[in-house]
Amino acid sequence: MGADFTVADVLIGSALAFGRHAFPADDTLDAYVERCRSRPAAMRGAKLDDQSGLQTAA
Repeated sequence: MGADFTVADVLIGSALAFGRHAFPADDTLDAYVERCRSRPAAMRGAKLDDQSGLQTAA
């Protein structure tokens, strides 16, 4: 969608982050996922998940 961050970035970024191990090593993908993760709302959401215990390993 160009330079603007859109809901498509949320969907693709979260899918890539979830299944990153399924893709070959790629600096461009890693940078994209990191940009998505470093957005303020994403960091707030991750903090809430951490506090709730939803993201703890089984």
